[in-house]
Amino acid sequence: MNRWINLASSTAIVAALTSPALSQSKEADQRYCNALAETYKKSHGQTVERGNLPISLEITKAMDGCQSGDTASAIPTLEKHLRELKVALPTR
Repeated sequence: MNRWINLASSTAIVAALTSPALSQSKEADQRYCNALAETYKKSHGQTVERGNLPISLEITKAMDGCQSGDTASAIPTLEKHLRELKVALPTR
């Protein structure tokens, strides 16, 4: 019985300590994702003037992902496309 109480207490302590860290991490990912989206908009605006195609569906989905909080899939997509455009990524 004591073993289960100790396990439950340990689990609760770990959850309490990691929850703020996860929240801060999500906020940092959200800021980074938004920065990537803004960087892409600015750099792509310059390339559109040179005759390139409009923003792709993949990029549109990634930007929507940033707004909806789906940073896990949006960040790699935006990073990949910015690298292809040879645009410096914003600091994380």
